[in-house]
Amino acid sequence: MDDDTAARLAVLDRLAAALREAVGASAAVGVTASGRLGLLEVRPVRDDVCPVHVVAEQFLLVTVGRAGRFELGWTPQDVALAEQVLAAAVAGRVEERGGLTSRTVVVTADGAEHPPPSPSRLGRLRSAAGGRPRREARWTYAPYRA
Repeated sequence: MDDDTAARLAVLDRLAAALREAVGASAAVGVTASGRLGLLEVRPVRDDVCPVHVVAEQFLLVTVGRAGRFELGWTPQDVALAEQVLAAAVAGRVEERGGLTSRTVVVTADGAEHPPPSPSRLGRLRSAAGGRPRREARWTYAPYRA
């Protein structure tokens, strides 16, 4: 294992340890590593909390909810954002917004909203008539330790 992979897996282990402490008995936190790939999965006991998955390879990919995909690098700022996103998911500060054809996830951390910086994230759809946004539904998640 090269030094970059070891450093990335160490970050993943640190994220997992913080999640284990934050969720307590309300979820199981599992980490799997194979070669250059690391996977972190949070398996909650209840269905009303935000699902969380983290993939560590070339990029740090944090997935929260059904559509929140944060494609981050390995800079200290990116790792700090990943920690904030995971803490927000555990605290129930993730909201999904969308309609029939698209969803956007917004995470509230440090009093500010953070939509995923992913280039694949679609904005709100505009209808052909009048250019007004289509109606959006909103889904929220409960905190892990409610």
